[in-house]
Amino acid sequence: MHLLVASLFLTACGNEAGAGDPTTDAGPAVDAATFDAAVVDASSPDDDDAGTPAEDAGQPIDADVPDCRGNAVTCYGRDVPACEIGIGCVVIPRCLGVPARCFEQPTPDDCSAVAGCTWNDGLGRCGGAQRQCATFDEDTCETQPGCFYGGVCGGQITRCALLDEQTCDTQIGCTWDPS
Repeated sequence: MHLLVASLFLTACGNEAGAGDPTTDAGPAVDAATFDAAVVDASSPDDDDAGTPAEDAGQPIDADVPDCRGNAVTCYGRDVPACEIGIGCVVIPRCLGVPARCFEQPTPDDCSAVAGCTWNDGLGRCGGAQRQCATFDEDTCETQPGCFYGGVCGGQITRCALLDEQTCDTQIGCTWDPS
């Protein structure tokens, strides 16, 4: 690598420059421009210059370097085990499932077991609007027909390019490239 150091000296000369003034040097009788360039070898740095990192490491600048490649699979939609190993993913505990529907409950006891449902004696059937599973906490979730306590995967996945060799292959969708 070379560093070009150049200096440009312009000298305006001619008949008018310094004409009639014996204390000035008018120079030649034509306009002139002087260009002086020096090439300095920057590959042998001064004491103050540490060189470039690639040169200091002894690798060419365009050398392949090991890295983590691929497209990490998003946290959303992962099951709990896959979520737990996802770097940046987190299991969010909550009540899940599809609640039993009121109109499907055949008896007064079955009807009253579903939150939001009521038995209509006059019609002999269950009615109302069942509560969604997500509205229940850990203690009441599994008392509701059709609901269970589990978790969903959330969080912000860590991109492959940000992972090191030890964590790369644990991220779904990422692969370590040793080249």
